[in-house]
Amino acid sequence: MDRTKSLRRQMAAPPLRGPDSYGIAAEMARISVAAAFMLVGMAGRGAGIFENNCRACHGQSASGGVGPKVAKNPILKQQDLFWETVLHGRGPMPAWSTVLSEQDIADIHAWLLTR
Repeated sequence: MDRTKSLRRQMAAPPLRGPDSYGIAAEMARISVAAAFMLVGMAGRGAGIFENNCRACHGQSASGGVGPKVAKNPILKQQDLFWETVLHGRGPMPAWSTVLSEQDIADIHAWLLTR
């Protein structure tokens, strides 16, 4: 699915409901992930960002370490899951939304696709 179709699908999805009574936090997260599909990543920049922020857990060249191997990982083809995982964390992986910009994440994603 191309980015435009995916973005339309995300934006057309019914609002998510989180622990707050109005679902504001969940709605903002949904919009953030949907907006991220509009970014164009720069692989050359992503290599350095990965090195400084991700290598400690995911290994040199994204070959795995404490965290899983992300080079050639199927999650790279599931952009909504990739973005959700990086922005909000999953399992032992912390959320990076307060550390990395959405452009940084798009750049990392672009670099990982070259691995």
